[in-house]
Amino acid sequence: MLEIAVPQYLEQFILTLADSIHALPGSKRLVVVIPPFTPGFPSAEILFNPNVHVDFFALMTYDANIASQTGAPNAPIEWVEEQINHYVGNKDPTARKKLLVGLNMYGALFKGREGRRPILGREYVELLETYEPTLDWDSENEESFFEFSDGGDDWEVWYPTLMSIKKRLTLVEDFDVGGVCFWELGQGLDYFYELI
Repeated sequence: MLEIAVPQYLEQFILTLADSIHALPGSKRLVVVIPPFTPGFPSAEILFNPNVHVDFFALMTYDANIASQTGAPNAPIEWVEEQINHYVGNKDPTARKKLLVGLNMYGALFKGREGRRPILGREYVELLETYEPTLDWDSENEESFFEFSDGGDDWEVWYPTLMSIKKRLTLVEDFDVGGVCFWELGQGLDYFYELI
């Protein structure tokens, strides 16, 4: 797996690397991690060129609101759909099968206006056990969250659930792409894998 912040600038390098990897004995595959499309920035779409022999592209369809200072979903469903559509919406089935849609196995915790930090499964469970909050469903973004207060501070936690994962898996099926990839195994809850 190759993760580069701007893979679209390294097309020749990726082409050479892919050819070298495929020339090795055995079934070697090259997966290139690509960032989500952001208007005003170059797109990694150029890598879907048939001359670039990459086996799969792992699309980072999470952290949509990484810079948010207030509570916000990790991967709003409409944004995920826009990302998939940007890269493969008008592509032939062979190109579509090269795309892996990224699923986050972690959540985001917001404290007041201090901003966001990642939260892993064990901390998520500890917060649920300690504060016994009401788990809410954001039907627009199709993600779960809860809020609680502690020591005068207001907190908000967004975290994937079986329902939010299932909604994203439905997009994978609807777009008929190659599958999913996870960021990252071990960060989430064990029951997430029941849908895979």
